[in-house]
Amino acid sequence: MKNEESSSGLIHALSFRLKNLNRFSIVALLGSIILFFTLEWILRSIEITKEAYPPKIVVTATFNEDDAFTVYYMPNSESQYSDEQSVSHYIRSKKKEQSFVFNLPDSRLIKKIRFDLGRNEMQKEIEIKQVYLSYDNRDLILFDAKTGVNLFHVDHGVTLHKKGRFVLDPPNNSYYDPYLYTDDISAQYSSMLGRKVGLPFHTLVSFICTLSLLLYVLLFQQRLRLRTIFYSFASCFFVAILLFPFIIEFFNLSSGENLEKRALAEKPVLNKNNLVAYPKLYENYYNDNFGFRNELVKLGAKIKYNIFGSSSIPSKASIGKDGWIFLSGSFYHVTEDLQRSNLFTKHTLDSTLNNWIQKKSELEKDSIQFYKAVWPDKHYIYPEFMPRIMTIL
Repeated sequence: MKNEESSSGLIHALSFRLKNLNRFSIVALLGSIILFFTLEWILRSIEITKEAYPPKIVVTATFNEDDAFTVYYMPNSESQYSDEQSVSHYIRSKKKEQSFVFNLPDSRLIKKIRFDLGRNEMQKEIEIKQVYLSYDNRDLILFDAKTGVNLFHVDHGVTLHKKGRFVLDPPNNSYYDPYLYTDDISAQYSSMLGRKVGLPFHTLVSFICTLSLLLYVLLFQQRLRLRTIFYSFASCFFVAILLFPFIIEFFNLSSGENLEKRALAEKPVLNKNNLVAYPKLYENYYNDNFGFRNELVKLGAKIKYNIFGSSSIPSKASIGKDGWIFLSGSFYHVTEDLQRSNLFTKHTLDSTLNNWIQKKSELEKDSIQFYKAVWPDKHYIYPEFMPRIMTIL
């Protein structure tokens, strides 16, 4: 009964408002119409990237010996290949054409690919029919023996013959590691992955948002006060801040650049072996990869430096006078140096000197000059610019 009374009261109040339209209500109605078409046009024009992970590399080849094949992928943020960015498969030979797949990670920033042609030195040759990247029913051909498409280069231990026959014959005294590698294919790769689709239900979303705002204005805020506007705006702004990283991540709008001097945590896969550790693993992954992280880190560092005059890594660096930056803390034993708590004993100094003299003598036998230089820390050259929290004893 109470719900029915509330509903009838709402309908009665709305009917009363509509029957007694004043100038404010007419302006609100016209504004809502304009807002609806504007919002609908904006949402219609937005395109997002449709994800269909994982991208994969498919190889179709014939080989005579069982072997382990590896695909290395180099992200845009890296400058060399590494085992951390690789996928390996041990494939049994069927001595006939077969296909095998390498699933790449959830990454959209791969620029180079290297395909290792096995580790079995008995594998004298391999005939490759095709190698291609596949993603969301679209392919990027890397090698095709029939059409002649070839984005690969060969290393010094591989020779390409006709129809995709690769002879594996490393030079004498050379480590057996035959492989193919590409140049920068980030443009083709991004184009293949970058499928854009429009936002779904944009008209319905625009209608609901506009109608909700109109009902709120007509029923409860016929005379909008400045304080109400401020509180409403502040509430919406706070919610937007909370949702912003999620929106950036969902629509894949982040640059994906790795600003850390380390490899970022990878997304863990839940299995029976990591049920207990999975929450912590996923937390580490999310802390390294949530949307807008890089921009927030940069902004936080600028605020600390320009406004508060402090370092974003106080355990390693401190800001001195006139913007000078000094190493601090236990980093490179700076605190111990300044406090003179790590001075060498006479025995250690004598032992070190004897080692230098011995090394110099050994090098002089081969006509090699040996020099040992000692340089002072920045703290001792420019002590007048050091921060107050740092002192030299």
